[in-house]
Amino acid sequence: MFLPGNVGYNPNPIESIGNTLVSFTVGLKNFGVMASPILIPWAIRRLTLSSTMTWFQWLIFFHIVAYTTRSIGRLLNPEYRKFVNLLLEGNNKNNTNILNQLSLYDYQIYAAPPTFKASHRTNIWYVDTSEEEILRPISEPWNTIRSCTSYFMAHTIGRRMLYPGGLSLFNYMFSEVFVEKRRSYIIDERAQRNVILAEDGNRIDSMFFDRRNNKLKQVDEQRGSTLVICCDGNAGYYETGVMVTPLKMGYSVLGWNSPGFAESTGNPYPENILAAIESVMQLAIQNLGFKEEQIVVFGWSIGGFPATWVAANYPNIRGLILDATFDDLLPLAISRMPQSLGHLVQFTVRKHLNLPISKQLLKYHGPILIIRRSQDDIIVTEDVGSMVEKLASNRANHLLILLLKSRHPGLLNTPEDENIVHFWLARDPEERLSLRDDEFDDDDLALREDYTNISEDERNQIIYRLCDRYFLDFDAGHNVPLHEMYFNLPKSFP
Repeated sequence: MFLPGNVGYNPNPIESIGNTLVSFTVGLKNFGVMASPILIPWAIRRLTLSSTMTWFQWLIFFHIVAYTTRSIGRLLNPEYRKFVNLLLEGNNKNNTNILNQLSLYDYQIYAAPPTFKASHRTNIWYVDTSEEEILRPISEPWNTIRSCTSYFMAHTIGRRMLYPGGLSLFNYMFSEVFVEKRRSYIIDERAQRNVILAEDGNRIDSMFFDRRNNKLKQVDEQRGSTLVICCDGNAGYYETGVMVTPLKMGYSVLGWNSPGFAESTGNPYPENILAAIESVMQLAIQNLGFKEEQIVVFGWSIGGFPATWVAANYPNIRGLILDATFDDLLPLAISRMPQSLGHLVQFTVRKHLNLPISKQLLKYHGPILIIRRSQDDIIVTEDVGSMVEKLASNRANHLLILLLKSRHPGLLNTPEDENIVHFWLARDPEERLSLRDDEFDDDDLALREDYTNISEDERNQIIYRLCDRYFLDFDAGHNVPLHEMYFNLPKSFP
């Protein structure tokens, strides 16, 4: 589906029939993958070799009919033929005039000429997963069985459960919404769509809103000169995701879709996502003209994974904002799976789907703000308890404690010191104000490096003040858009 200018593209009847058949095949494929643990044992018991071959023949025939019907309908449409000619010419010549004409269309970008190609960058840092985290080797043949099972689980159900936004069915269901949103951004907001060719070969779809010289809306000049790069969640897209908050506040914004999401190509595996965000950063600095010091990275939920990786590899960014983000995927995965599968879950996550957000965060020493959702029931390990229990099991709590330990060595030496943080985390904003000693000198806090010879009250006050500086509570659920009053650029702090 594509959109020339501001006039919607109307498929002819033949193409419409083909679109319906194709969407059915997409839904059937995703249902089969998700239901494979049930369907495979059932098929082994019920299906013979002859009946299985018959099913495959009908499935192949249906796919051929669906895609052939759609292709014939498109070839008979003069508007579609015009678009195809432009696309072919753009890939051959990469002419600016042709690219401008193509920008009037909304289409699948797997065959699009890229507007920016990411280059290889040396000295990139990644978290090394130790063998102890993966689990120690076991004797054969059990080690081979475990490896094969975990690979199958990760590349079928695991990846799709972790990133449902990468499902073809999701992308098809919301395709009309995506098209309309992109049309609105380009025509009404004068946004710039860029197709980025990442180093791994995936094409990453992105949308850029330039507010540096926006006189029409009288945007604050300082905000417009700051670029907010938004990293959405596991079912989030730039068309409908978190960039709405910084946009309302007048910042320049760059949104992008993870591999496999909407029009971005590829699949959302951790290595592909990191290659994608690296290409987005290169676009922002090399093509869009922003300095590293002008960039704020905003990660929501699982978007904290690429956001913290960027912060670790671009230490001079203006700041990092983590909203409803967890510290590590493994505790969340284990809490939602049967206890008997704990070892297999650990092996699968560490080997194939590892998201070491906390380790990446500790590599970054710049301004940071962690936002916790007080009604969050997604990144909690106690999802069936009371609100108090859920809040105490929110994995953002661990991010804060790890941050304090890393940036202020010696402050949290004992479990009792950590309990002070937990005590503060359990209080509401008004109660936290009552904990503060007005006579405490914040200037002394900024300069302090040694926490060995301080009283218990002084230690408590330091912990409370640091928590206030790094951490913020938003009284909402996981999927509620962040209110503008909570989108505060973090301040520099030792």
